[in-house]
Amino acid sequence: MGLARLVPPGWRQALDSSPAAIGITFGADHRLAYQNLASQAMFGARELGVPLREAFPEASGEWVEPLNRVLHTGETIDVPARRVGVRDQLGDEVRMRYVLAPLGDPVEGVVITAVDVTAEVLAEQALARADLVEGVGSRLTDAPSAQAALQGLTDALVPTVADVAAVYVVDGPDTDPTNPRGHPLPPAAATVTPGLARLGPLPDPPPRVGPAPWDTLVRAGRSVVIPLTEGILPGLAPDTTVTDWLREAGANSMAVIPLVVTGTLFGAVILFGCLDRVPYGESDLPFLEEVAARAGAAISQVRTMRQQRELAAQLRRVVHSLEDVLHGLEDPSLAVEGEVDGVLRCARTPGGIRLEGEVDAGNAHVVAAALRAVTDLDPAPGEVEVDLSRLTLIDVCAARSLLTATEAYRARAGVILLRSPGQAVRRLLELVGVYAEPGVKGGAG
Repeated sequence: MGLARLVPPGWRQALDSSPAAIGITFGADHRLAYQNLASQAMFGARELGVPLREAFPEASGEWVEPLNRVLHTGETIDVPARRVGVRDQLGDEVRMRYVLAPLGDPVEGVVITAVDVTAEVLAEQALARADLVEGVGSRLTDAPSAQAALQGLTDALVPTVADVAAVYVVDGPDTDPTNPRGHPLPPAAATVTPGLARLGPLPDPPPRVGPAPWDTLVRAGRSVVIPLTEGILPGLAPDTTVTDWLREAGANSMAVIPLVVTGTLFGAVILFGCLDRVPYGESDLPFLEEVAARAGAAISQVRTMRQQRELAAQLRRVVHSLEDVLHGLEDPSLAVEGEVDGVLRCARTPGGIRLEGEVDAGNAHVVAAALRAVTDLDPAPGEVEVDLSRLTLIDVCAARSLLTATEAYRARAGVILLRSPGQAVRRLLELVGVYAEPGVKGGAG
């Protein structure tokens, strides 16, 4: 194989005396031709004459491209300190700074000179992380609201320790991300590094279609690191929108730090490492857990506020429902005017009623009351217009209420004209079959 020719005996004595770890490869498949004593002491003696990927099977594949570049261009490459996936003989993962230099003319091989900078890197990292923890604490303390505190947390984590950071709040079993039948909520706060801004925000989590292998650990409050390989992605995010986003972002790993109180999962901090960022490892979890723990109080506040808002909305719906009934008894025309929960407005028009905003199962009774009031006022059934031009959303329950509320009127040969619905509203009405019912017509503005 020409190993002796590539690394003559005279060189070996000089290289073996170097305190730096030195290896020499030759050929396009980068066969290990030589490993000096310092390298053997650090990594153990490796088999010579085989490709580097076989001699160091635990090493990451990132070394291939720069080695190829040295062979093809003859340039020397200085690689900054990084994890290389290789552990020393004590089992500790090392951080190396190394130089790749061409060997021969023309270039036949590559000289790899590596220096262990693990201690220096860890010291710098510890200092930076201490500053980050202190900064996160200040952001959470000074934030004007719990929501602002969570946003401050994700902003602080990106890009220092993550390319994407998101905080999810669990309101109950239906929104628990470990519930196989759950519908997880969108993140309460999220930040994406500027380099990924072109992809838009992180997509909302899709409904679960089955348990994931790490669900049990997360429910137990155990943090996990998940390598984002092609085999893992479908189980992580069965929705192609999410997996496509992660692929485009070059996501290589994910860290999930659950927040559990008295056995109940009430939130989680989720971090993604992408592109050139070193994938997360188990050694990162203690620090990430310390940072995430500082978000616990803010997440608890957000959850309480959501529950209070939902309770208030339910009370408002009950009150409005009672008001509709009482007002309808006094004067049916009064039931046509009103605003519900800040999302729906129902107004009287010369030809019928106009709906603005969103109508769903929670406020459909208001629309039904308004339709009954208008049709009851029409002694000779003709045509009642329902202006949908300003309606942005309608669900199946509300669409069916349009039919049930006007059933008696249409039975007397009356016509309900659904005027100018938007594309999304029209599609829903068509799917439910509203236009197929007798006495219902569509119309443009």
